[in-house]
Amino acid sequence: MTRKSSILSTFHTVQFSETDMAGIVHFSNFYRFMEQAEAELFKKADLPLMIREGQEARGWPRVKANASFNHPLRFGDTVEISIEALEIKDHSLDYRFAFYINRGPTPQKIASGSMTTVYAKGDPYTGQFQAALIPDTIKASLKALVPPVLAPE
Repeated sequence: MTRKSSILSTFHTVQFSETDMAGIVHFSNFYRFMEQAEAELFKKADLPLMIREGQEARGWPRVKANASFNHPLRFGDTVEISIEALEIKDHSLDYRFAFYINRGPTPQKIASGSMTTVYAKGDPYTGQFQAALIPDTIKASLKALVPPVLAPE
């Protein structure tokens, strides 16, 4: 298997609480793993995922997420969560993820996923949020982490 280059990789060891009675990771945890990688990306870019200033909050609500599964992930496995693509648009970010595990001589891709987040501003007390333009400073910080070969054309 040929691995794609990645923007960022992070690792997670599967906990017992993340599995079902057969010891297989429940599918919903893959969405948490994607968010783990997203948080690591923002940390690497020295950007906050959420900002709260008085009555205004800014952040990245999810508007779309999906995952496909090829092989099971089990209790005790260490999974590599890789951000393989990031498209930075005016109001949103589109991520592509891959999940790998070392079972044998080469890493095995066990799942893939994607997620779209929208930059939003609003009142955290009323829950009223609206999409907003991503500030140029945020775009520049994220673009600096995306190798040219992985940037969309």
